[in-house]
Amino acid sequence: MTDRATENPPIWFPRIWLSAFVALALFTGIGAAWAGNMQRPEGAMTGAVRPPGPLDGQSFTGESGPIGKPADSTDTWVFQDGWFLSKSCLECGFPQSGYSAEVRSDEVEFKTKTSCPVSDAVIVWQGTVRGREIEGVFTWTKKRWYRTVRKQFWFKGTLEDAAAAEHGERM
Repeated sequence: MTDRATENPPIWFPRIWLSAFVALALFTGIGAAWAGNMQRPEGAMTGAVRPPGPLDGQSFTGESGPIGKPADSTDTWVFQDGWFLSKSCLECGFPQSGYSAEVRSDEVEFKTKTSCPVSDAVIVWQGTVRGREIEGVFTWTKKRWYRTVRKQFWFKGTLEDAAAAEHGERM
C-alpha cells in the first residue's frame, strides 16, 4: 500500500495556487494600483512645462448639467500655463490637462481630454470662449469590464473678475 502523503500532487494542484494568488492580487488592489499608474496621462500633475495657450490667465465660473436638462452643479474652469482645470472635476480625481485652442476672429475654440489616474474614466471637453463668456459640452466616459458608460453635459459661464481671479487660488 502506498502512503498518499509521499505521492506527487496532481498536475492541477499548482494551477489552483497560481489562480488563487492572481485573484488575491486583483481583489486586494495590487493589480488595480499597478494598472492605475500605467494609465496616468503624460504630464498630469507632474509640473511639466507646456507652451502657453491663448486662454492662459483666464478663469470662468458657471453652471453645468446633463444635455437637455437644467444645471445641477457649479464649477470654475481655469486656463493657466497651457493647462486646463475644472475645479469640480479635480475634487473627483481628474487632474489638470493640456489644452489645444484655435483662435478665430471673435472667439477661441478649445479642446482637452483629462483622464482619472485611479479609474478608467475620461472627460473630453470642447468649448468656445466669446468675449467674457464660455460654453460648450463635455463627455464623461467610464469603461467597465461589462460595458462602457457615456454621459454628455453642457457648461456655460462667465469670466471671473481679473482682480478676484488674481487673489484666488492658482492651479
